[in-house]
Amino acid sequence: MENQQQRTHASSTLSSVQGVGSTPILEDKPSRLDTFLASARDRASRRLHWLRSPLLLPSFQEEESSPKWGNEVRGSGEPKDFVVVILAQYFGWITTVNGKEINLQLTAVLNDPQVLLRCLGYRHGDTTRRWYFIMDFDVDYEDAEGVVKRLPRAKLPGTEEPILPTSQGIRRILRAAYSGGGSGFVHCGMHGMYSDTGESSITRDANGAIRYMEFPDGSPAKEAFIVGTDGVRLRGLDFMKCLSDGDDKRYNTTLTLMFDMCNAAEFLAGVVKLRYQYRSPNFDGGAAAVAASRSTNQLVVISASQRGQVAGQYRGCGALTYLVARAVTEELYEGQVPTASDIIRSIDEICQTQPNKSFLQTPQMASRYPLTGSFWLIPKRH
Repeated sequence: MENQQQRTHASSTLSSVQGVGSTPILEDKPSRLDTFLASARDRASRRLHWLRSPLLLPSFQEEESSPKWGNEVRGSGEPKDFVVVILAQYFGWITTVNGKEINLQLTAVLNDPQVLLRCLGYRHGDTTRRWYFIMDFDVDYEDAEGVVKRLPRAKLPGTEEPILPTSQGIRRILRAAYSGGGSGFVHCGMHGMYSDTGESSITRDANGAIRYMEFPDGSPAKEAFIVGTDGVRLRGLDFMKCLSDGDDKRYNTTLTLMFDMCNAAEFLAGVVKLRYQYRSPNFDGGAAAVAASRSTNQLVVISASQRGQVAGQYRGCGALTYLVARAVTEELYEGQVPTASDIIRSIDEICQTQPNKSFLQTPQMASRYPLTGSFWLIPKRH
């Protein structure tokens, strides 16, 4: 606390906070995914165990080439693909905005694992992929075979202590996952901020609440970042550095990143340059010309929101998480797996039904190379 006690000018204004003051997006007809969730709750009596995060005191560039392909089908003799799921509830977190105390605790993330893992085909004991769950809560999950077990929290090799979604913990697991080779899918459901440049921290109030504070550095510049459960900022550049080491030794892999959080598209703005944009037809932001890349590896980024937008809830889950999972899981397109454009269009149609227009969110998908044909969150092996 010594270095933080010297900081006397904590910011009292946060640009946007995911889930704070927002209302769920307008519902539509029940889907098979809803039926699955309801039956899973009834049969398994799923239990969620909330854990307080421990109080811790505190370039990636493209080169030119010709566009290649979208998602590939890969052989079984190659390195195992990986999935990293990063979720934070921020149990007991509060902050102050314009003199008003605000609850920062997220609830939708508690339901996201059921939706996301069904979409990805997760089964307990699966060894065909490498799975990493970085969460500040435990989940008992019922897989498609009816087996109910607690999801294994990510650990580093040789250790038994679960890794929490702190800024450092996320980076350590991303490096470990990426260094193992193969294609990968990374899902992030946390607080995404767009605030004055500087630092952030947390302290514990006398009543046990965890108070989040920001300390601007006096610059007029702003930055996007993820708030780790240690209160430390995780910036886009540092996030991507963990997913670029050894990239020159990879060939024809696909890395898909999905950010279900506020200010999502801003998180990697200026960090990765993705030439191909798939956006809502209602989005009027335009896309700057971007140089192509010599890399043979596909990179796909799915964002729930634009700068200054919140990321809402839908059916008790993060809206992007639920709607993407539904789009790639259900036969919504005459039995065909949807394309990237299909997915964004279907998500946007639901997002536009949000009755409170101040909570509208504009999802987008961007990629290094064109996404052609059916879209999968992680490549299918043959």
